[in-house]
Amino acid sequence: MEELLYTAQPTKSYTTLIALIVILIGLVVFVFLVETKKIKGITGTYRQIATLLGGLLALIIFATTLFTAWNLHTIQPVKLYGTYMESFHGKTPYKQIQRAGIYNDKQQSFINAQVTIREDNLLAVETRDKKVMLFAEENYDLKELVRRIQQQMEHK
Repeated sequence: MEELLYTAQPTKSYTTLIALIVILIGLVVFVFLVETKKIKGITGTYRQIATLLGGLLALIIFATTLFTAWNLHTIQPVKLYGTYMESFHGKTPYKQIQRAGIYNDKQQSFINAQVTIREDNLLAVETRDKKVMLFAEENYDLKELVRRIQQQMEHK
């Protein structure tokens, strides 16, 4: 087993996931109460519309919750060893890495091209078989991570 040189721990926030779960539970309870006629104020066609809209919103929130949970699952620590790096993408030997650097992604306004709407820094690690791994600045300390990857690439 090789010696672990560096671990880039991601910063995750579960507040969005918890809020989505609470909203989903609330919608399911609301639809149940409307459907079993426990809420007396909603009757007739309003009951049918409330059930339909509540069920549709619950389905949308459920899908959003699943995708948020999957996104949080894919944000894993990046571990740098002597001869390879390990991430959610698997083990990648430094010999296979062609380039590693910080890419500045800017989204310009459609109306005025001089206005930047969104600007993100991404760590792009490109392998020789043209596979690209991206790591977001909101999750990792990119400057330290790219510096350590490039150091290990020079050694090997």
